[in-house]
Amino acid sequence: MKKSLNYPLFKPNEYHEACGTGFIATLNKKPERRVLVNSLGALKRLSHRGAQSFDRKSGDGSGILTDLPKKFFKTILKNEFNYDLNLRKNLAVAMVFTTKYEMKWLTEQFNFYLNELGLDLIAIREVPTDKKYLGEIALKRKPHIVQYFIGYKKNKDYEYETQLYLLRKKIESDIIRRKKKSYICSLSSKIIVYKGLLSAMQIDEFYKDLQHIDFEVKMAIFHERFSTNTGSTWAMAQPFNMIAHNGEFNTIKGNRLWMKARENQISSEFWGKNIDCLKPVISQDGSDSSSFDNLVEFLVRSGQSIYDSLMMLIPDSYHSNLQISSSLRDYFIYNENFMEPWDGPAAIVFTDGDKVGAKMDRNGLRTLRYSITKDGLVVMASESGVLDIDDKNVVIHHHMKSEEIFGLDINSGEIIKNDEIKKYESSKKNFGSLISKNLHKISRKSPGKEFGIFGYPSGGFDAKPFRVLGLE
Repeated sequence: MKKSLNYPLFKPNEYHEACGTGFIATLNKKPERRVLVNSLGALKRLSHRGAQSFDRKSGDGSGILTDLPKKFFKTILKNEFNYDLNLRKNLAVAMVFTTKYEMKWLTEQFNFYLNELGLDLIAIREVPTDKKYLGEIALKRKPHIVQYFIGYKKNKDYEYETQLYLLRKKIESDIIRRKKKSYICSLSSKIIVYKGLLSAMQIDEFYKDLQHIDFEVKMAIFHERFSTNTGSTWAMAQPFNMIAHNGEFNTIKGNRLWMKARENQISSEFWGKNIDCLKPVISQDGSDSSSFDNLVEFLVRSGQSIYDSLMMLIPDSYHSNLQISSSLRDYFIYNENFMEPWDGPAAIVFTDGDKVGAKMDRNGLRTLRYSITKDGLVVMASESGVLDIDDKNVVIHHHMKSEEIFGLDINSGEIIKNDEIKKYESSKKNFGSLISKNLHKISRKSPGKEFGIFGYPSGGFDAKPFRVLGLE
């Protein structure tokens, strides 16, 4: 029997992180090779924010999320599978960590649920990698990395991304139930994630796809991980499906328990009977960032905008803010009755595949800065200097403040800033009217009448024992 080792300072269910993150996106509305090249360079300049193991080669986790590079996959499908991809038709790619022993079982699960949802499996590809760049620990834990290419058929109930989310959740439920080791990094027609137990310096050397000249994208989110008081795994590297996170959610235990408690009451006209397939909505272990990503994705796939979801989960501090508009104050009061804040030092970079952006929490203790250039780039990162930009090429350089949110539509090239986003989201409904009709305040009595001897004593808490015992 394998002996269980006890490390008193190691808590595998309490992942916290202090990392480097950011994104680079083009304003030109078309995929460009420079976006990926510059993002990989920016990631390397954040390498000092990541951790390394004793072997000096195994990183704590590094990764990059891009919009789906259709030109690249058109080339791959033609050269490797003799399949002609029509770029106007939807293609989805699942990026998967598994084992060679689980491949047959996993493919059976994909085929079963693809058939159930009316989707087609086009091909399965083993992702080309170069393991010589891995450290001893990373190599020992290296998964079998494959991609599933999925074709689209119209569904009367759900749009494509919603079908793919449902597909992934069904497969993940089977993975959990059967105690398998497989892990789906991403499954989408809009984004793909390349990540692993790597350092920033290794990622484009390890993943050969990232070196391909046809790998052109509109945006790329990057992340270098520094995990505190935890072990590192390939799966816990970031970005996740929708977010990359620098910081930690100190409220994570309560956030997870509240979501678990809600699951028995969750119902949805949109999801119907499929709502049960989405449970558990968030993971109860793993990193705080992965749980947060689970919830953001659930909200977005259920119909909320990515901006609305981030503002609900990471709200502004409105109580003592005299400058906040009444409509925005009502928005936060209304939403806090449905979702408690995910609090902690947090800087979030996010995307839904169409928009990319960043959100600061109300503490503002994890920095984000962005630059917009004349040649059509937006560069967002945890610190300045991740990309060399000539002074004459700078349109604006901005240090994001606490509570600020920033967005960019990668299809239209439109930049949407803090005030505009918050004004739009807070005007979708008359939140003030909803509050006045549905929120009832309990009238309070004086502490003495309401709590009796358990109320706050007039002489302070030190006098309470004497008063209760009649020794005043």
